[in-house]
Amino acid sequence: MELVTSCNVIIPQEKIDTIHEQVIRGDLKSVRRMLDKRGWVVARDHYGHTPLHKAVMANQESITKWLIERYPELIESRDNVSYDLINPHNCLVQKDV
Repeated sequence: MELVTSCNVIIPQEKIDTIHEQVIRGDLKSVRRMLDKRGWVVARDHYGHTPLHKAVMANQESITKWLIERYPELIESRDNVSYDLINPHNCLVQKDV
């Protein structure tokens, strides 16, 4: 299965799954290497989760911080059911006001 991003780039689902697995495991070195091109950072799984969603859900603080510092636009990402990362009801990421 392949995913087409908003930039019309075709992304193989296998690589997306591997990126998300490394995020969940907390392997920052692998995540940095795999996110070598900007399009991979918005690669979503079948729930619409980005690597940042996965890092937050897996309590991978170092990866979460790295992703937010490098790709701050990800904070506003929503998944397939429109949950975002900064809504206080979702309690995933606390954004400074």
